[in-house]
Amino acid sequence: LDARDRATWTLWADWCATVDEHPVPATPAVLARFIAANPAAPRTQRRRVAVLNGAHRRAGHRPPGLAETVREHIDSSRAARRRQLTAIAADIITAADARASEGWPANLFVRRDALLLILATSGIRPTAIARTAAGQVHVDDTTDQLHVTTDGETFATDPALRGLGVSPTTVLEEWLALRALQHHVPSPSIAAVALRG
Repeated sequence: LDARDRATWTLWADWCATVDEHPVPATPAVLARFIAANPAAPRTQRRRVAVLNGAHRRAGHRPPGLAETVREHIDSSRAARRRQLTAIAADIITAADARASEGWPANLFVRRDALLLILATSGIRPTAIARTAAGQVHVDDTTDQLHVTTDGETFATDPALRGLGVSPTTVLEEWLALRALQHHVPSPSIAAVALRG
């Protein structure tokens, strides 16, 4: 490590000791707290994250700086894009709910698309959403958020959805109930009956 990298590591290790956290391995949430507690220019923060990511890689751990929460702490425009995406997703889901009464095929696609939009608010890449299986999505009942673990990284849906009138947990449960029925009885007529209530 050069002098600047050693200074970054010393700052990190001292901060971790102060807040009673381990420097390695660190979670993305701890790294995000560190960034918030030690303000600097975005370029400096990116360098700090790169140094800490490198230390984690050398120790055989997943770099915490790859998480979306850390990226948003460094890049305010990224956080603003996420807020905008969340607002658009909530508007589309609310409008689509009204279309669900148009018939069972519309209701099927409304449920699927609502879940895809909610997952998109987590910052997960579209290709990762396409590969996501039900077992990779977990519900946090306390915050009404969905947590998705993919490619060794965990993403969380935007907590602002709840304030916009959309419950990620409800959307997931409705989709999973429909998928379970389709797997158990793979018949469009049975799905139609279930969607009509």
